[in-house]
Amino acid sequence: MRCQKTSLLKFAVLGLFVAAIQIDRSSADCLIPYWQPLSPAQSPLGQRFYHQMASDSKRGKTVLFGGADKCYKVCQYPTDTNVYNDTWEFDGKTWTQQFPNTIPLRLLSASMSYDPVRGVTIMFGGIAGLNGFPNSSILWEWDGNDWTEFDNTGPAARYGHKMVYDSVRHVHVMYGGFVYSRRPGDTRDMLYPVTETWEYAASGRIWTLRSTNGPPARFDFNIAFDAARNRTVLFGGRLETAPTLAQEYANDTWVWDGGAGTWQQLNPANKPSGRFGHSMAFDSTRSVVVLLGGQYVKQDYGTSIVPGLSSETWTWDGANWSNQTLFFDFPSGVFDAPMVYESARQQLFMFADTGPTLNDPMLNWVRATGNGRTVNFVDSNNRSGIEDGSGTNPFRTVRSAASCASGATTISIRSGDYPEGALTLSKQVAVITTNGWAHIH
Repeated sequence: MRCQKTSLLKFAVLGLFVAAIQIDRSSADCLIPYWQPLSPAQSPLGQRFYHQMASDSKRGKTVLFGGADKCYKVCQYPTDTNVYNDTWEFDGKTWTQQFPNTIPLRLLSASMSYDPVRGVTIMFGGIAGLNGFPNSSILWEWDGNDWTEFDNTGPAARYGHKMVYDSVRHVHVMYGGFVYSRRPGDTRDMLYPVTETWEYAASGRIWTLRSTNGPPARFDFNIAFDAARNRTVLFGGRLETAPTLAQEYANDTWVWDGGAGTWQQLNPANKPSGRFGHSMAFDSTRSVVVLLGGQYVKQDYGTSIVPGLSSETWTWDGANWSNQTLFFDFPSGVFDAPMVYESARQQLFMFADTGPTLNDPMLNWVRATGNGRTVNFVDSNNRSGIEDGSGTNPFRTVRSAASCASGATTISIRSGDYPEGALTLSKQVAVITTNGWAHIH
């Protein structure tokens, strides 16, 4: 009789526990993105910077060309071979070097954007190697097999400009860059950052100068085309002139209305600190512009500053900037690294070095949503911050949920009571409701 009562009691308790599991439900956001490193079988050679990248959405490849190695920046006597003229493609798993019949000049600080109508990657300008080569005014097209050079009848030779594709008006928007010109008092041509806005219609290979007004002259800024709001967004950069050294680090936000041909400065309530050399790209899955890294003012002494490299991730929704660095999932500061959005894989992709010395390795990084990845739910007992999933501090209760299907926005999750054990989970992301955390890995 006693055994029967005990069994009934255990059954009743178990029934209450199961009911609690069924009722205690929550939703994890599949679209919360996170950064993670990739380890492809091979990657482009050298510790390079100022290389160019564009995402070929038709073929599902990211195209990379050129750049310079670290010796170009820090060596006393860099040579022409410190600038690259190689072409690589990334298919989501590995890089493959291409060997076209026609090879552009060695280039750094050029600009690239993809034209989905013609199915080609456009590349313009840049510093054409060393040893007396001038800045480039050549426009190149890459079709996946070969490069084709076209005579330029538009912008003057330049470098440091930025170019993006306006998918609504089907033109490439280009702003700024260093151009040789002569200002009052100059006795010879000098390199100055310009405020020109050009548009290139690849279908007819026609350049049009749309504006010489807009954001003040600057360099190491960045732009992205916001397809959700049909505007080209510009943020930051280093201003040519400013009252103090710290104020050269711009944190202004501008948008280009291609239909009207005008720039407008916006005044969002929230925005990143002043910076230059940051990366920007439009995430079409979440309809936001993503900004990463850049050099910022770490300490301002008035007549001098201490710079720092940011690892922050920000997003722009058309009205405000939002700091997405809730958890420190990017390990180091990022500077002068191109970033593209790969629509075929619904992720941002970056190929960048990891530090200032000559021997720092290059890393492949992606910022992806939870789509197609497992989400593990950790219940509310784990909010102390002590438990990190390591062997020393394992999570107490974990329940695996269904993976986020492609295109899903949320999945249902529920708490469970599982034994302690070491788990390999990545950074924490907040659950929509308040009874726990979701982990995407």
